Amino acid sequence: MSCVGGSDGADASPAASPVGAVGSASTGAAGAVCSAGAGWAGAVRSASTGAVGAVCSACAGWAGAVGSAWTGAVGAVGCACAGWADAVSCACAGWAAAVCCASVGAGAGAAGSGDAPADCSCSLRVSSSAMDPLCPARRADARTSTDVSEWLTSNAVSDTPPIRTPVTPDEELLGAERPAVAVQRTEAQRLERIHDELVRGYKAMARVRCGITIFGSARVEPGEPVYELARTVAHRLGEAGFDVITGGGPGVMQAANQGAKEAGALSVGLNIDLPFEQGPNAYQDIALNFHYFFTRKIMFVRYATGFVVLPGGFGTLDELFEALVLIQTHKIRNFPVVLVGTAYWTPLVDWLRERLVADAYIAAADVDLVAVTDDPDEVVRLASRGAERQGRRLAA
Repeated sequence: MSCVGGSDGADASPAASPVGAVGSASTGAAGAVCSAGAGWAGAVRSASTGAVGAVCSACAGWAGAVGSAWTGAVGAVGCACAGWADAVSCACAGWAAAVCCASVGAGAGAAGSGDAPADCSCSLRVSSSAMDPLCPARRADARTSTDVSEWLTSNAVSDTPPIRTPVTPDEELLGAERPAVAVQRTEAQRLERIHDELVRGYKAMARVRCGITIFGSARVEPGEPVYELARTVAHRLGEAGFDVITGGGPGVMQAANQGAKEAGALSVGLNIDLPFEQGPNAYQDIALNFHYFFTRKIMFVRYATGFVVLPGGFGTLDELFEALVLIQTHKIRNFPVVLVGTAYWTPLVDWLRERLVADAYIAAADVDLVAVTDDPDEVVRLASRGAERQGRRLAA
């Protein structure tokens, strides 16, 4: 079998004797075309409508060959069957969009929704572990739907997972090339949303004059040592003239926003769409919500003179090491990164020296890009020195 991209309605071209062969192809264009080889009862073709990463599969060895395509629960699903006269349309329950079976050999066309018409037997459900459109040919030697299912199983055709609706815009954007993730927007719509998100952020953050971004776990509670340390650090930074920027959520983020508010400093929260854990805290003068991590990260760095990092998990480590990469590659300069909590951070710094430096993956000087302290006044001193080297002026 051969698969080529083309416009809807493109003809299939034959290949050599693929009796019993199974083929699959992905294309980024609408109208993926699969050709059936010699020995098949009829050509097999599947067309996706505007699919990103359309998938087509075909099975040989029976009179009514099957072809299928799916686009992620939104677009049409098409299958072509041999041995019928005219085109037949049918809709299968469980799909948001119409499912069309185009065939040759039956009488007039028919259309329906819900259960498929009798003259076009399609077995296809989103919730099913296997998505197999079965349209057997009306010929004496044609196999039944049951025969076809058994044939597919015996020839080790893997099940296709159910199509998943993305929970967040980040998931939709990053999963756009995966057939198992529903496509909800065009590329133009995604780019427009990214553009609008950046513009909205730039306008809102124009009030920030000399910011410092504070990171840490969302899972600490008021009264816990890390929470109170973050609150104190932010308060001291606010008193020194810094605007305080956080991820806008609970835990250390809330503590830092609270400390900034209590000091009378500008308190900024940059929240993010997450399927769990993240909700805005009540201590923000500027509260923004972002669909995408990368647009949010631009605001964290662009409007800050440095990072203050308290104990946290993957998100905290992500922000920490992204800053170190930006400093190491000279994308940002004179940018202090202060790790607050010696008991928590010292083992990590030791590991950097003992493994990364020892194995020559980083230079010894790279470890000096971070400072570790428990003293809020030392945090203020390092942040102030960085701001001065960047030409920033602290608020009076």
